[in-house]
Amino acid sequence: MDDSDFLAQGSLPPLASSDLFSINLMDPLQETPLQPTNIHLVAKFYEDLHPAHPILPPLNFWAASSPPHFLIKVVELIGLHYLSPDQAPELPNGLLTSMDEAEISLEKTQAYLLLGVLFHARKVPDCAKQCIALAIQHSFRLGLHCRETSDAIELRSPARAESMRCTL
Repeated sequence: MDDSDFLAQGSLPPLASSDLFSINLMDPLQETPLQPTNIHLVAKFYEDLHPAHPILPPLNFWAASSPPHFLIKVVELIGLHYLSPDQAPELPNGLLTSMDEAEISLEKTQAYLLLGVLFHARKVPDCAKQCIALAIQHSFRLGLHCRETSDAIELRSPARAESMRCTL
């Protein structure tokens, strides 16, 4: 089964109000990481989810790290969830494909973990389980469960090391 097969088209109902959801759907395979296109959605993510679940590093560090396009979009979707909890947005075209095609990394693992949280909040348990399973699989492959992994990063980047420890 392809990693993206678990998401049937239309698994999340579309937004009724397009003025809240203005995510620019750019080429997900673009080489240069993108900056958030909806900073108010990123701010909402950091205001509401991040204090309880500090998976990503602090906002200033995260923004300066040039996160991949797919992680930005997941963060924006979660921010939109908090702005409009009664309306679920559709996943941007190509989001799961770009996540699937990306090399395994901390950011890819975090994107799957956060997407699993979003699906859980939206009461889509099968999708949530699949995303969490992928996050766990990637975290083991990266060695995030080993203290030595974050310890090796600690001296160069304490914020990234803490983010690694909080991921899984």
